[in-house]
Amino acid sequence: MNERNIKLLRIFFSISHIFPSPIIVRIAEHLFTTPLSSDRGGMELKLLKKAEQFDIPQGKNNTIATYRWGKKTDPVILFVHGWTSTGTCFVKFINPLISKGYQVISFDSIAHGKTHGAKSASITQWADTVTTVVKEVGKVHCIVGHSLGAGAIVIAVPSKLSVNKIVLISPVTNIIKVTEQFAKIFLIPKKIINGMHHYAWDKYNKSASKYGDNW
Repeated sequence: MNERNIKLLRIFFSISHIFPSPIIVRIAEHLFTTPLSSDRGGMELKLLKKAEQFDIPQGKNNTIATYRWGKKTDPVILFVHGWTSTGTCFVKFINPLISKGYQVISFDSIAHGKTHGAKSASITQWADTVTTVVKEVGKVHCIVGHSLGAGAIVIAVPSKLSVNKIVLISPVTNIIKVTEQFAKIFLIPKKIINGMHHYAWDKYNKSASKYGDNW
């Protein structure tokens, strides 16, 4: 998102009091859960051409774009990317891991990259995607996650995923703090962000409840 669009959104939220609060809350939640498009760099595009690419179904409407490098018989290292990124962002890890006798699998998470279906995503939907991929791939030696992807792993792990080891890189540990940072960027009033918390909980409660209630 460029500076012009950020300024326009700041102006919009600064005058948001003239609109009904429920409408502004929905707009804020939509903005918060809709990722920016993320372009793959040159190294990532080269890496993509070398990958075995396949889709994993998730629910009725989503297919998860998944990538594999290395021998299928080798132990699996699974990578989970962060917000507005893609499964090929771990480009510099691939060859060193293959040379050590691992196969590497990654994927474009919900609403990202080449994955089809939903255009927005919550952290619990992200966890659902992690769970779906692990169950499809089978036994995973190690799962590595960055940022929101790392947070999704922490949520998904209690669902008895078959994973030996976990590596978390700069994990999201408190989604409420993330929404507060989001509010600062776009100058969103505290009343609207608080409303967004309640609206999001009602919206995603069903998908979140299976991971426990300590949010």
